[in-house]
Amino acid sequence: MQPQREVEGELMGVFRTLTALILLLLILGGLGWRYFSGLESVAGNGLALQHSRLLNVLGMARSQWLSQGQPGEIMLQWAGDGGRSVVKMSKGGWPVPDEASADGCARLWQALLSVKPESGLVSTDYSVEADICSFTTHDGDRLEYSLLSGKLLLASQE
Repeated sequence: MQPQREVEGELMGVFRTLTALILLLLILGGLGWRYFSGLESVAGNGLALQHSRLLNVLGMARSQWLSQGQPGEIMLQWAGDGGRSVVKMSKGGWPVPDEASADGCARLWQALLSVKPESGLVSTDYSVEADICSFTTHDGDRLEYSLLSGKLLLASQE
């Protein structure tokens, strides 16, 4: 009778351990779900912050273009990371991508802001008809940059 009680005690210990493990996994799953579902809203907020930065950089690039006699391209130099990037300019004095494509728009974003668009969270697109670079998050927030006029529009899905 004694060995049976020992086995039952061991089984109860295993049962308690499994129950605790399942509860822990459920809690971690819930926390993980909340974390990963919140990433898209963080990307949207990041897009709103980048909107302000991009407005300032576009103004500085246009000022530099005017002060240098309206060349076809200008050299942007970032003090923080020491990076330099050559940016093509339109006849109106606005930075344009090196090629008319989504990849060109992504490279323009990186040249102007010295950061890459958040891969996986922000998709880059180029509209040939409107000559617009678009940066869209998965939750629908969108930043549009008109290459002809330099106009920057932040459209939010709220």
